[in-house]
Amino acid sequence: MKKKTIAKATATRWLNVLGYSFQSQKQGTYYDGHERPDVVEYRKLFLDKIYSYERYMAKYEGETMERIPPMLESNNKEIILVTHDECIFYSNDGKRGVWTKTGELPLRKKGNGRSIMVSEFLSEECGRLKLNAQQHQENSSIPQEARTYLQPGKDREGYWTSEHLIDQLEKIKEISSLIVNYKVKELQNKIQ
Repeated sequence: MKKKTIAKATATRWLNVLGYSFQSQKQGTYYDGHERPDVVEYRKLFLDKIYSYERYMAKYEGETMERIPPMLESNNKEIILVTHDECIFYSNDGKRGVWTKTGELPLRKKGNGRSIMVSEFLSEECGRLKLNAQQHQENSSIPQEARTYLQPGKDREGYWTSEHLIDQLEKIKEISSLIVNYKVKELQNKIQ
């Protein structure tokens, strides 16, 4: 037999009747410098450079993301753009609101809580830069993926440094050259 529960709307009404209200947790003002004149100028230069490479890159269109190869002259090579992304996730992420008694301030934990940083390399060609199970089995000395985790903090694994990035780039060098070799073999098999 299924237990009966009350609807969310009913619970909300009763909490209001009892003097509680749902409030958003407020954040302070954050300024990241994206609109500084030197940053805006550099962004224009960077985007112009990336745009100049686009004619050498495949495009992906439609709902199925059909791959449309670039039209290359015989002396040109295709460019595959690989991007880097990193993010820090906190244990108190997503806690946007709290029920409080009218006129009372909620007790909030100090800070965002423990965190984990994830650093990853991606491309439209293959998604996450990683080997599939078969490729990894055939090449077990090469790392299976480029993704790196770090538990930041002075009492944990320290902080992300250029050394971490260099270590990750070493993994990427091995993984990407192997992925390219598999792609070349795949294309050769299609041609034959």
